Amino acid sequence: MTVHWPAILGTAPYPLTAFSIESRVTQGLAGTSWLPAAIVVLSIVGIVAARRATGATAPRFSLYLILAGLFSVAGYLFGRCGEVTFYSMRYELLSLLGIVGLAGWFLSTHPPRALQATWGVLFAAWMLLLVVPDVRLAIEYATDPPVPAKHQLIDVLRAEHARYGTADYWLAYYIDFVTRERMIFAADAPQRILLYNRIVAAHAAEAVHLSRRRCDGGRQLVPGVFQCP
Repeated sequence: MTVHWPAILGTAPYPLTAFSIESRVTQGLAGTSWLPAAIVVLSIVGIVAARRATGATAPRFSLYLILAGLFSVAGYLFGRCGEVTFYSMRYELLSLLGIVGLAGWFLSTHPPRALQATWGVLFAAWMLLLVVPDVRLAIEYATDPPVPAKHQLIDVLRAEHARYGTADYWLAYYIDFVTRERMIFAADAPQRILLYNRIVAAHAAEAVHLSRRRCDGGRQLVPGVFQCP
């Protein structure tokens, strides 16, 4: 509730770079995580009140979405033995379905106007909080797009006529993909495309080795990346 859901629901303040998005924009706003929490609480209150008043049955599709969200959360918590971190949240993205199902169930009960209006205002405020970073990101890319650090690295390698090399998993395959294999870099580990390793081995004399750690006799190509002997 303090780490996982605020990040997924877009209320926690994070730079977009934390999500591997090349941008100077940030998302979220401190102290706004109560918005989706209030929406969930109001939805439950409205559903319980409607069932007591009319005895209406729950929409089956809403129940399906709610169960999908609950099973996703349970699998995430038990599967990771309770270890919840920002960098593992990609393993549990279906919580949103639970909120969608709960909202659909709430709206299907035709709640009192005051309750529905309050719910709508909170929901609109939450959506506004989510839309603003998207708009800012679109404006940034339309007016002053950032140059990713890996693209800067590729420019340096291209200027030095590098054609083959080795690097870590995240650098090697990025270079292969972005250059459309005009540069062939093999990954140290884990190795996913063994053909690249064979090609680089055949051109070992001209292959360069990239490392994110400073090395003896090496030189820095771009901040954080070094060419090692």
